[in-house]
Amino acid sequence: MTNENHISEQEQPIFEDDPILGRFVAQYPANRLRLLMISGGILLAVWFVVTVALWNVQDDIAATITVLILTPVALLTGWYALHLWNREVVLYEKGFTYRRGSQLAYIRYNDVSRTRQAGGIIRYLGGIIKRNTFQFTIITEHDEIIPFDVLYKNLDDLTLKVEAEIYRVLLPKLNTKLANGERIPFNDVLFISTTGIKYQTDELVWDDFGGQTIQSGQLQLKRADGTIWHTSPLAEIENIRLFLALLRHYQPIREVK
Repeated sequence: MTNENHISEQEQPIFEDDPILGRFVAQYPANRLRLLMISGGILLAVWFVVTVALWNVQDDIAATITVLILTPVALLTGWYALHLWNREVVLYEKGFTYRRGSQLAYIRYNDVSRTRQAGGIIRYLGGIIKRNTFQFTIITEHDEIIPFDVLYKNLDDLTLKVEAEIYRVLLPKLNTKLANGERIPFNDVLFISTTGIKYQTDELVWDDFGGQTIQSGQLQLKRADGTIWHTSPLAEIENIRLFLALLRHYQPIREVK
């Protein structure tokens, strides 16, 4: 009986289900190894520069200066790592919690109104060195802004799961608005309705819409004759996957001649 109880205790999940957000799904803590590497790298770089600069200085004086310089740098890098150390996102069936130090926010998918995506993989030296600048930002109906970036472990998996759940809840709301004749904003100047796409005062009806292409982070909306009607950076379009899905849905099917 003792062994069975021990096994049962081990199989219990680390996170319990939430009475409001529902069943526990996954946990995404801060990438603490990355924080340590950044802090250690900064400290090592400063130590190297100081050592080289004081190479010809008397040992006692050089040691004193080194300590005076490295101490505040160590304190600053340590504060940086500790400040971000407890960042954490925990996903549940109906939303997620967002921890920043001692602050904990409960976000329901039903309260999310917009998402934004920016950045990507930047390659240096022919792709040998890569830097991930991707950021996925969530904005709620209460104007809460939650950014997800490389601070978190498994960022791709985190954003895919969150985005899928947000759009699963948001799409029926948008379809209801469209059915009621409303325009859906995807930023301050770009809208979609059942009649067409509107950018500022210019409108392209669906019968004249010829599809879209994406090149170098730019979305190109085309007329039926293949000419470009409007070009916009992907990062400036909110709920981008829903926007593309609606474009595909309303694009007229034309016979191939």
